[in-house]
Amino acid sequence: MKIDENICLVPYCQENNSIIEIDSPFCIEHSEKFKDFAKNYDGRNQIKNMLRTDIKLSNELIINMISCFCDEEEKKYQQLWMN
Repeated sequence: MKIDENICLVPYCQENNSIIEIDSPFCIEHSEKFKDFAKNYDGRNQIKNMLRTDIKLSNELIINMISCFCDEEEKKYQQLWMN
């Protein structure tokens, strides 16, 4: 995974800092896709109340969501270019 505050975290994305959304690890396009992904993320509603009181668990869930999202985006990208 890429680590840089000026680029989108999605592995294949080449967007630079001029179009990165503020307070987001993604470019504007992937930020919108991540918001949709997060709405449907497994287990999100079940532990929503726990996350309000447990910051460590909340951070772990967010990191896991970002990782899963990036993995899914990479798979979609590979499928698109492999076909």
